[in-house]
Amino acid sequence: MAGEKIVIVDDEMDTVSILAKFLEMCGFQVIGSLTGMEGMQAIAAHQPKVIILDLMLPDADGYQLCRLIRHQPSSKETPVIMLSARTTRDEVMRGYRVGATSYLKKPVDLNKLLEEVKRLLYTTHVTPPEAEIEQVAARPPSGGRSALIAEKDEKSNKRKPEAVSTLKKSGTVHIPGMYIPREGDDEEVE
Repeated sequence: MAGEKIVIVDDEMDTVSILAKFLEMCGFQVIGSLTGMEGMQAIAAHQPKVIILDLMLPDADGYQLCRLIRHQPSSKETPVIMLSARTTRDEVMRGYRVGATSYLKKPVDLNKLLEEVKRLLYTTHVTPPEAEIEQVAARPPSGGRSALIAEKDEKSNKRKPEAVSTLKKSGTVHIPGMYIPREGDDEEVE
């Protein structure tokens, strides 16, 4: 476990900072990314053992990004933990359909996150059985306000990306040099 790489993709600088400090204290190397493009570059460059992915990013939809991760030969089997404030049953189910290995709801208890990272560390991506997904979808967030700050604060240190890609009318995001498959482009990702 010592020194294994984890990539965190989340647009909230505070979230990335808190998670990175905690996981680094636990012995991991952490690469934080604030945009989808940065995240994909970090994943390609560092080939992490686990990816922690938020759904709401300034330049990409986390669902689309997860599909892209599953379509890249170097990351298609890397476990992806979706960590999101989107907590409805449909959103959780969609997360698993596009390729999440695990789905944790914000705010998350940091010890629960560590437990999940350790569980997935030396595995490859496998979509959990439907019954397990249903249990996750029904479960409330695991942390309290002190576990991870989930509210956005206008005075936060969140960095704005210099160049934000634009959404096309089809709802797909164009990141230069990358094709992000839309849902329905192929069979369900396993």
